[in-house]
Order: sequence, then structure tokens, then C-alpha cells
Amino acid sequence: DNGDDKHGSGADSGEVEEWILLRLGSTITFQREHAALLNIHTSPLAKSLLQPSLDTASASMSKPRSTTITRFVNLIAAKKTLNYSQHNAVMESAQTAAGFHLIQGPPGTGKTKTLMALINVVHATQYQEYYEDFLKKIDIGGPTSPGVAETESNPSELNRKLSETLEHVPTR
Repeated sequence: DNGDDKHGSGADSGEVEEWILLRLGSTITFQREHAALLNIHTSPLAKSLLQPSLDTASASMSKPRSTTITRFVNLIAAKKTLNYSQHNAVMESAQTAAGFHLIQGPPGTGKTKTLMALINVVHATQYQEYYEDFLKKIDIGGPTSPGVAETESNPSELNRKLSETLEHVPTR
């Protein structure tokens, strides 16, 4: 050091250096992904993830849209106020017969809201299937033969009235 340094190094001149640290990101996501990769061999989805089958994918993609699923998705999407992307994710996931859908996004983009809506759709759809099967097992009786005959001859009207009642059941 020849003394030509007019500003000094901070530590030699007695000045305190100020450092500014900015957090640019977190390693938590990386750590979670790394842990998932290390443990993928124990996952029930390991085969679907590591060896996807085109037959399974094309079968689920070509599956016709179920009107029941579509109706429930639209009903729940309106109640949960899903945006376009969330609505599509729920619709596609609910209609997939095999495999899985990956729902991902940055924090605060509605992944949990989307998952809750999907769970509601699956629950409502399963309940509807149970309910329709249950209706097939109902024996109708009444005080008059014409009333019973009317109800038996028009089971779709009974089903419609019961379905309307179900639509008013809270989805939460």
C-alpha cells in the first residue's frame, strides 16, 4: 500500500461500510422438488410419472364430456368465483378417468381454491351417481292408485324435483 488510495478501504480508515442484502428467492421450492424426486419410487403415481402411457392419456382425452360433471363444475365455479384458468383446471381434472393433472403456479394464484373446487365437484358427482342409483331402488306407495301411477309413470319429474333440491345444498 503506497498511500495513494484517497478513499481508503473502509476498515483501515475507520469508516463503517454499509451492506445492502436483498432476498432474491427461496430454496424451499427447490428443496421440496429435490425431496420429491428422491422419494418418487415410493409414490403410487411413480409409474404414471416415469413411464406415461399414450393409450391412457388418449383414452382420457377423448372421453366425452359428462353433462353431470359439466353442470357441477359450472355450479361450483360460480359459487367459488373461479377465474377462467381455475375453471378449466377443474373441468379437465374432473373429467380425467386415468392419470393425473398437475396444478401449479406461484403463491397466491389460487391452487388451493382450485383444489377445493375440484374436491367439491368430485364429491357432488359421486353423490349424484349414488343418488341416481338410489332412485332406481325406490318403491313408491300412496293412498290412491292414480297418484302412485302418476309418480311411477313420470320418474324424471321426481328426479328433476329432487335434483333441484340438491342444487340448493351448500358446496362448502
